Amino acid sequence: MKRLLIAISVLFASSGPAQAEATLVSDISAHRIGITSSYTGTELLLFGALGEGGGDVVIVVRGPDQDLNVRRKARVGGIWLNTESVAYRGVPGFYAVASNRPLSEIASPRVLKRNGIGIENLRFTGETANDDTSAPFASAIRRRRIANGLYSTDEGAVSVIYDRLFRADIPFPANVPVGNYNALIYLFQDGQVVVGETKPIIIDKSGIERAIFIFAKRQPALYGIFAVIVACLAGWGAAQFFRKR
Repeated sequence: MKRLLIAISVLFASSGPAQAEATLVSDISAHRIGITSSYTGTELLLFGALGEGGGDVVIVVRGPDQDLNVRRKARVGGIWLNTESVAYRGVPGFYAVASNRPLSEIASPRVLKRNGIGIENLRFTGETANDDTSAPFASAIRRRRIANGLYSTDEGAVSVIYDRLFRADIPFPANVPVGNYNALIYLFQDGQVVVGETKPIIIDKSGIERAIFIFAKRQPALYGIFAVIVACLAGWGAAQFFRKR
């Protein structure tokens, strides 16, 4: 199936009597990922074809955007208290970069920063504080999400074959948040972005997990009551079982 999809991409990329050099045709193996109780992570295949000019391929997968309040604790009078905080908007819950070679060899730091490519080039919108005071808070977000496997960079994950075909497997960990994602595929030539494409991805709960998730979101009060009842019944049942033994 994967080979067939790649062959179709090549067909479209090479069809017609003449093609511009800076061309890019890409696709993704699945646009929706369903999360169930047995979900332990997955991989998506991104693939495509380049025009005769070739180039470097950089893939960025990010989403969903979240609002975060980041707090700093300090010892005040022998007690640890929250003393500073910064509120951020548009923080991606997941961010992965894949390329066919090191980013530093593909483009200059200025170009990468302008296009927001690379974990260090992620810029969050802070509602409070200036850039100097909020920088440590933004660094803490990046550091924490790298440790949790939600932010990653793999320079070499994109395979380019015969300077025309490319493919990359993007891993999604078990703790990936649900929501809307975008896969951005960039074609670089001479250190500049010449073509870009965006592919949407949806990660959502499925099966009984989806039904419970929707119920909890739409009827939080009833969900809370139901959860308490289930917990009480489980405790009573356990007590009866051990009493008989």
